[in-house]
Amino acid sequence: MLTPRLSLRPFAIEDVDDAVLLWTDPRVTKHIGGPRDTAEIREYFQQVGNHPEAIFADDGDRWWSITRLKTGRWIGLCGLLAKEIDGRDELELTYFLMPDAWEHGYATEAATRLADYALRDLKIPSLVSLIDPGNARSVGVAVHVGMTLEKTIPRPGGAVRRLYRLRPHRL
Repeated sequence: MLTPRLSLRPFAIEDVDDAVLLWTDPRVTKHIGGPRDTAEIREYFQQVGNHPEAIFADDGDRWWSITRLKTGRWIGLCGLLAKEIDGRDELELTYFLMPDAWEHGYATEAATRLADYALRDLKIPSLVSLIDPGNARSVGVAVHVGMTLEKTIPRPGGAVRRLYRLRPHRL
């Protein structure tokens, strides 16, 4: 999938090292529970990279690598992740960028393209984003994509998140 400045492509095994750097960076993970264990996150993304066909599955997590068209440089991940919220199966629209890619509008650009794909092409009835109330950047992306705040919910482990939702008529 393309945007004016980005390519969103299925996560591949060659992206594992970049994904590990992303998920172990305390700046990136500040609002999602902190840096992940290097070995665990490497194993998780090796499994994702070894099964690129999973991106076409009807369930489970789906990850896309975000690269800049101009340079080909890997700058982050976006995804559609399976979540259970209030006893319902939902798909969460996620976006995680390397810190040097922040403040350029890339997250909004990637999230908008992925949301469009999910709602129009996959016919997903709605998408959610679970956002730490203190994460103003992520809230800004959600709002620019067209999501609206639906409610505040507790998550497993006790973290409080704001649930933003996007339905097809918002695109």
